[in-house]
Amino acid sequence: MTKTSLCKSCGAEIRWIKTPSGNVMPCEAEPVEYWDGYGGTTKVVTESGGVVPASLEQPSLFDLDTSPKTGYIPHWVNCPGAEKHRRKKFAKG
Repeated sequence: MTKTSLCKSCGAEIRWIKTPSGNVMPCEAEPVEYWDGYGGTTKVVTESGGVVPASLEQPSLFDLDTSPKTGYIPHWVNCPGAEKHRRKKFAKG
């Protein structure tokens, strides 16, 4: 089960998904259907916290496996205040 809250910058509802490393990632609250393995350039967070390259558009009917999966778009993709909350990996020196 994942926790939801409101974004401090834009007020949107966000879903916190735990990653395999134990951190939590803010994602859009509503899930999206995606297809992986089709050269997609969108990053989608899975229920288990993995991040996969995906396509949000259904691939050609000629592809063997066209079954969609469900995941979440990271919230910083759409949040106008995302830069304020980004953690800096290296201190300025």
